Amino acid sequence: MKLINKRFLILVGICCCTLLQATAQCDSGNFRQGVTYYQQNQFRQAIEAYSRQIKACPFKNVYLDRAFSYTNLGIADSALSDYNSAIQFVPDSNKPSTYLTWSDIVFNTRSHYDIAFELYKKTVALVPDASIAWYRMARCKWLQRLHVLQENRVDDYKTDPVLNAGLKDEILRYFAKAIYLDSVKNFEEYKQQTELASIRNMNTNYSFYADRAIVEMDFDDLAGALKDMETANWIHPTIANYRIAAYLAKALGEKDKACTYIQKWAMFIDPRHPEEIEKTREEANKFCNDLGVTPKKTAEEMSKELEDINH
Repeated sequence: MKLINKRFLILVGICCCTLLQATAQCDSGNFRQGVTYYQQNQFRQAIEAYSRQIKACPFKNVYLDRAFSYTNLGIADSALSDYNSAIQFVPDSNKPSTYLTWSDIVFNTRSHYDIAFELYKKTVALVPDASIAWYRMARCKWLQRLHVLQENRVDDYKTDPVLNAGLKDEILRYFAKAIYLDSVKNFEEYKQQTELASIRNMNTNYSFYADRAIVEMDFDDLAGALKDMETANWIHPTIANYRIAAYLAKALGEKDKACTYIQKWAMFIDPRHPEEIEKTREEANKFCNDLGVTPKKTAEEMSKELEDINH
């Protein structure tokens, strides 16, 4: 389990000076003891120390740090209760960004997606057009599903088609919301510069599409995955996403398209490593030949096309 430690310590460091001033008439000894326990990964002892501090003299950071301790122990209800208590000390104007920061910290523990999801929900409740929060909600649900399967705790997602379909619809709904809000936001910004707006020129977040494609692959929706991966590559082509698109097209029997994408993948090899370029283009040509498709571009043509893309 990846613990909430480094970011926690950064938060503590930033807040310590102001905290001591704000609690000049409040003995914060139990809080400091809790921090010491936390740094030693002794989360239950930290919770006991923080609880004594809350009983004697509560303030924002003691609730927040106890919430992080509960999070590391996977005690969701208690963690969320403390996050709710901590946010009461935050000015209303700062609550959305604060929830988003806490959500990201929990999300990056990579094992407490259920808690992160609830915190992102609080963010969108305050700021409904926060596209990044909707995007993270989608990833929380998908990664939580993978985490459950990897831990072999339950197999409902594989055996219950109703649950499987319901979860897929929920995840894709969050992705759709994120993509829509992101496009609207970027369109409004881009519209101020020119009337000729397009998704590609609006700096739309390509990872929204690429990550949704990965989820669609996980749920065996290969056609949907290919469509989203194509959009991601159109907005911002990457070596990894072209390779994925090639294999998706191959699986769907779209041989010409698969060959085109694998050749585009081969174009992205670092030119500082010529031996890798030759090896990769040979692999791309074999991929096409195995499909019975004649590669349409020479090495020189691929190099020229890549140069055009980059400019």
